[in-house]
Amino acid sequence: LVAEEQRAADVEHQTDLIMTDLEKRTANVKENIAKNEADRAALSQAEADLLKTDHRIELAEGLSADCRQLLQNLEDAAARQAEYVAAQAALDSAEEEYGTMQRQLNANRAGLLAKDLQKGKPCPVCGSTKHPKIAALPKDHITEKQLEEREKALTARRRSTAAASRTAGDAAAHAHELRAALQRDADGFFARRGDRYTGKPAAELTPDELKIALTAQQTSLTEGLRGLQADHLKLKQKTDRARSLAK
Repeated sequence: LVAEEQRAADVEHQTDLIMTDLEKRTANVKENIAKNEADRAALSQAEADLLKTDHRIELAEGLSADCRQLLQNLEDAAARQAEYVAAQAALDSAEEEYGTMQRQLNANRAGLLAKDLQKGKPCPVCGSTKHPKIAALPKDHITEKQLEEREKALTARRRSTAAASRTAGDAAAHAHELRAALQRDADGFFARRGDRYTGKPAAELTPDELKIALTAQQTSLTEGLRGLQADHLKLKQKTDRARSLAK
């Protein structure tokens, strides 16, 4: 009887040991499961944060590219306007030069005629053979030959100026279209910037003010992008660690 009781006690003791060990193993399994779930959750969150940062970087890079293009368009519009002003100035200068030449010729015609008068020979204008007071001719007067040569050059210049005028008109029209498109695109860009832009609409800004506003936005985007790239690097390292733990 004593031996049986001892065997029963030994069995109970072994059973207790087995149960204790089983409970420990079960607890370890649950702990590992919980840890794995936490690691997977951390990995999932890290990947989500990384994806969100990737999207923000992509958005910032797109906005930055848009801003650079708007600044380039602004310079193009200014250049085309300058072309228009230069072409119009060339046309005005050519017309003024032509008018000056005509006035000089008219003022010198009497002297040009008088230059060839001979004593006793009839005047080609009035027919008189007496020339008591011959019109004086300026020392730097323009001759008919010089005028013809100048007129040929002027005709060529007029053609060139006419072409420049057409180019100027095209440039002015294009500059106007470009300005309208620039204002529309700039307003769209400012709207996407949200509360990071609180200035006037593009249509209410002068070209210089618009350039200042866009340059400020470009600077802000560059700094923001630099910060996002630093965050991206940290999140990438965090994601790699989480992925290693989740294996």
